[in-house]
Amino acid sequence: MRTTAVKPANGPTVMLPFKMSLLVAGTLIVFGLVVGTFGIDHFSSVLRAEAIRHGKAVASTLASSLIEIIATQQDAAVSAAIRSAKRMAGLAYVEVVHADGTLMAHTYEGNPPQRKSEVRQETMQIQDDTVADHGVIDIPAEVITGAVIHVGLDRSAIEAKVNKARLVVIGLTVVEVMLAILALFWAVRPFVRHLSDTNRELATNVRKLQETQEQLRMARDASDEANRAKSLFLANMSHELRTPLNAIIGYSEMLIEDAEDQEQQETVLDLKKIHLAGKHLLDLINDILDLSKIEAGKMDIHPEIFAISDLLDEVTSTVQPIVAKNSNNLKVTITDDIGMMHSDLTKIRQSLLNLLSNAGKFTERGTIWLQAEREMVDSRDWLTFRIRDTGIGMAPAHMEKLFKEFVQADTSTTRKYGGTGLGLAITRRFCRMLGGDVVVESTLGQGSTFTLRLPREASLAANNLSGVQGRDRCCIERQLA
Repeated sequence: MRTTAVKPANGPTVMLPFKMSLLVAGTLIVFGLVVGTFGIDHFSSVLRAEAIRHGKAVASTLASSLIEIIATQQDAAVSAAIRSAKRMAGLAYVEVVHADGTLMAHTYEGNPPQRKSEVRQETMQIQDDTVADHGVIDIPAEVITGAVIHVGLDRSAIEAKVNKARLVVIGLTVVEVMLAILALFWAVRPFVRHLSDTNRELATNVRKLQETQEQLRMARDASDEANRAKSLFLANMSHELRTPLNAIIGYSEMLIEDAEDQEQQETVLDLKKIHLAGKHLLDLINDILDLSKIEAGKMDIHPEIFAISDLLDEVTSTVQPIVAKNSNNLKVTITDDIGMMHSDLTKIRQSLLNLLSNAGKFTERGTIWLQAEREMVDSRDWLTFRIRDTGIGMAPAHMEKLFKEFVQADTSTTRKYGGTGLGLAITRRFCRMLGGDVVVESTLGQGSTFTLRLPREASLAANNLSGVQGRDRCCIERQLA
């Protein structure tokens, strides 16, 4: 499977100007926002302060220049002077007020507006006021003679200047933000191109990965179909082979009896070889048939109640010739409370025979132990069978593939001891079908220990006996107890 790696081409070259430009753009945007937020209020305050300072200067100048005219009560001259000052300074109005609050002179057209006497008598405080429906800033200045000059600044004119300043500030802010956006666009362009190229590469990789997954799925389906066909073929061929083999084994047994009766020892030896080869071939075919049934999901569990001691007597009796063939001793240990078991007798018998046969085959002039005991694990009743030997043992690397089909721990053992490598694989399959498992501990050159652990009642572990209920269930429990 070929895959295309996503390469960050020109990554540092693209990212460096991008980061610098992003920093510049961010700085411009922040500066523009700060200026836009605080600049308008600042300019408003500055313009108001400047207007008030100008008004105070005009008021002070008038107060100084009108002392003699006011003292000589030349009202016409006073009026001319303040009108000239209003026109030149752009004031809203100018009032000259006596000490008692009455108007001496003013610049209003027509009658002067009504104002509170305390306002006109104020000599120090600058205050906002409304005169003739116009907002003004009233600035007083006291004359030595006791009179007071009030200069009025038009607030609308000040606000007009503020609005112009606001427009200028907003314009500058917009320009700065636009420059920042342009700088950001300039910085993002190579990054966007790089990202676009990366996205295309990723899309290509995803498409290739999907194609690979589809190919793998098709290969898996084909493999499953081939495996099912293989299992069906093996099952059919096994049945076809078992029939003639049983005939060969049966006729060889009959011929052996006839030869023994006629005392033809050489013929007996040859016939026994034929009989042994037929039995060996039949065992291999049975193993293949069992494995094909398990893989095809057609291997059923047939539970029954049986005495474990009787099972072990039968197993040891069957395996004794194999154990004795290599001058081995078989020792059996059974606890007193071993009792009964409700499980598939045939599968357990075959599993124990497989393990004991292996122990006898790989041990010479040694000892093989078969131990059986009951254990309580998580409030459940289990039976543990241990088969220990003093045989050749195994290395840790060999134990990893021990329970695989058609595989033995070491290829050299196949040449020396024979076998197909199916016995342990079938044993583990049977144990797991019955709700248990089989594990191994081994040391090279010292021997092996196989531990087969199964629930005392298979229905509690594998749910294969869902129909066992009511009175039948009670009978089973009484017999197990």
